[in-house]
Amino acid sequence: MSMNEVTRSTHLDAAPDEVRRALDEAELLSAWLGPWSPTGADRAVVTTDDGVDRSVRREPPEHDGEVRWTWWPSDDEGAASTVVITVVPDGAGSRLTVTETARASASASTTRSTTGVALDGLGWAISLLALEIVLAVRCAVRV
Repeated sequence: MSMNEVTRSTHLDAAPDEVRRALDEAELLSAWLGPWSPTGADRAVVTTDDGVDRSVRREPPEHDGEVRWTWWPSDDEGAASTVVITVVPDGAGSRLTVTETARASASASTTRSTTGVALDGLGWAISLLALEIVLAVRCAVRV
C-alpha cells in the first residue's frame, strides 16, 4: 500500500528569510535534502537519501511564504508528486511545514492510481532535522 500524502512541521530558530534562502540556494539545498544540481532556471536534479535521482521543477507558489515543486524519479515522470513548503514567522524563529502529495496518474485501465510520495514521514523528518542543523551552523558561524 502506498502513502499518498505526508505532512511534517517544525519550528526553526531562524528568520523566515533565512529559511527561504535554504529552500532556494543549491548549496544549502544540497546540505539538507541531498546533492542538488540546477539544470535550468526552474529545474534541478536532487539525489535523495534513498539514492534516487529526482528531477525537480519549481512551480509558481499559490501563497506568500510558499515554495512549490513537482518532483519525480528522473526515469519515471509518471511517479511525480507535489511538494509544498510553507514558512511563516513563529516567535523569534519560523514554522516550516512541508506537505508532499502523490500525483494521480492514469493507469492502463480507466481507473486512476497514485504512486505514493517520494519521502515518507520519516524521510521528511530526517531532512527537516538536517535543515535545522544547517541553519544552526550558519547562525553560529555568523556570531
